[in-house]
Amino acid sequence: MYEEILFTDIRSTMNPGDLFFDIGAYDGQTSVLVGERVGYENVVIIEPSEVNWANIRERYRETPRASFPGFLSSDDKPASILDVVMHGWPEEAEHMLMPEEKLEFRWLHYRGTSDICGERPWIKLDTLVKRTGAPKGFVMDVEGAELKVLQGAAHTLIGHPFVWVAIHPRFMEERFGDNADALHELMAKAGYREKLLWSGHEEHWRFEPCD
Repeated sequence: MYEEILFTDIRSTMNPGDLFFDIGAYDGQTSVLVGERVGYENVVIIEPSEVNWANIRERYRETPRASFPGFLSSDDKPASILDVVMHGWPEEAEHMLMPEEKLEFRWLHYRGTSDICGERPWIKLDTLVKRTGAPKGFVMDVEGAELKVLQGAAHTLIGHPFVWVAIHPRFMEERFGDNADALHELMAKAGYREKLLWSGHEEHWRFEPCD
């Protein structure tokens, strides 16, 4: 139910030619559905799990604006910008296709940039935008790392893209010591009004620029 509400809202807001980021793409479903609207070449796909990329590529079947096989965070890991692939796919996309039950929510293991999962790359959203161009909108489902991603997006938010966030209040607190109130405050200070689209095991929020 919530997926239909979310996808309908994104597709009714984005227009052909708009640049869109899918942060925490998982199996690529959102990338495909938004790509059908804005154009497949206008989607940037971000996903930290190595095992998910072959499935994303198989589902997407086109070439995205860029792909990044790592995390977005509140700071940069040196040289991680080199892992951004423009107009193509990361090496991980050459791995074997995986059964759906084998796909990974690698954000679940994320405990901050000092203890990030293995040697995966991470960068700020602001750093990624320097390579790809500024998005008209982005969606994220990052299992508790929501505030960390937005803290690394200060300059991007100045451009007032539309933002859709799956907020996991319990995960934010348990995994990062963050809280949802801080996220709402950050977005209000950045010049956004908010709307709750759906609430259940997680909360799906739309943040729209006030001007």
